[in-house]
Amino acid sequence: MTIAFPLLRREEPPAEPAPQQAPAVPEPQPEAALAPQEGGSMGALEQCVATVRHAFRVARRRGKDLAERDGGWVNGLLAAKPPSVNEQRAYLANRGWLPPGHEGGIADKAGVWYQRLIGIPGVAFGNAVSATFARPFRLCVALVVLAAVIALAWTAVSL
Repeated sequence: MTIAFPLLRREEPPAEPAPQQAPAVPEPQPEAALAPQEGGSMGALEQCVATVRHAFRVARRRGKDLAERDGGWVNGLLAAKPPSVNEQRAYLANRGWLPPGHEGGIADKAGVWYQRLIGIPGVAFGNAVSATFARPFRLCVALVVLAAVIALAWTAVSL
């Protein structure tokens, strides 16, 4: 039996289990939002510690979910579908990496910069490479275009 923990979107679990599933397992209680210390906001170190704890909690849950799949943990990693650019943008909009109550902090700003500069372009590049190498004709067209660009650049440099 698998327990789904969405990582790309914050979603509510389905209200009732599907008929083919086993009886519902009690859901884990959500982590309480960390309240600022008496009258003040959380310091940078406290925010970093809370974010790292949250990241390890999410990774542990994801690892447990993958380990419970048919074929085990490695098969769960290899069989996973990579996110689309739209899913990655939704992850950015939902701030899925933040622990509850940390909106506007250091982790929020760092995560936004990461997603805009590395996360979304990396997903787009990875999906483009995957789509190119998935079909022989696409690969041939990409190689012809690449050869033409290199030839044009070569002639422009040699002039």
